[in-house]
Amino acid sequence: MENGNNMSESFLPEMDIVTALVIVSAVGFIPLYVGMCQQRITRNSRQVTKIAIAGIAFGSMVFFIIDLFEGASGLGVDFGNRALPIQTGLLTSFGISIFALTFLGATTQKGSNVNHEKIAYLFAVGIGLHGFAEGVVMGHGLSAGYGFTLAERALQTLSFMLHKGAEGLTISIPLMFAASRSSRPLFYSGLIGGLPLVLGTGLGIVGLSGSAASYAFAAGAGAVTYILYRIVQMSGASHLEKGFPLGILIGVLYIYFAGVIHAIEV
Repeated sequence: MENGNNMSESFLPEMDIVTALVIVSAVGFIPLYVGMCQQRITRNSRQVTKIAIAGIAFGSMVFFIIDLFEGASGLGVDFGNRALPIQTGLLTSFGISIFALTFLGATTQKGSNVNHEKIAYLFAVGIGLHGFAEGVVMGHGLSAGYGFTLAERALQTLSFMLHKGAEGLTISIPLMFAASRSSRPLFYSGLIGGLPLVLGTGLGIVGLSGSAASYAFAAGAGAVTYILYRIVQMSGASHLEKGFPLGILIGVLYIYFAGVIHAIEV
């Protein structure tokens, strides 16, 4: 998200790339797995509770997709007629992402049996596209030699981590509906969702073109579009009395709060 750029202003000055990647890993993976761990707590909950939590993830992703569209320069709209190849590339990234995840998602179901673990991996890939774009933006900030400290930008770092927690929650939604109780899908989907942030940061530091972030944001928007559709499909959330709308409201307010504290300067 855009807060990745500001979040980059919370690292130590003149840090080496290894230290930077360690810190990025910490602020990326820890809240991601904390968000995912809700599945371990709620897996035996009533269906209405699970559907409400799915609504929270849905509401969070609604906010995310708006930010992703902005990160992709409005999928080319902001360029007007000046850069048709860029517009085409962004729209192509968006379309390929939806098509690929939809195609792969079709392989997760055989008859009435749904492989929720595989869906979680697809969600993680989609979240990873977003993370990669964030990482490239952060890497460019670091390579520019900004001077900053975690203490001075604590609210922005907290905001970033709250967003990561919402991403973890979203990745865990398919696992919440899974029959299996294995921890392996939780661990591996977290890796898939978190590693692109670290990779993008490293590549941004060493000089990967910033345009890569725009294309990743566009692909991430396509992925989140698929995620929103699949959350509704999995939860059977057409029944409004099951708490899904309340969950959406909570999710939207949660991300709104994270955005508010990100904008606070102290």
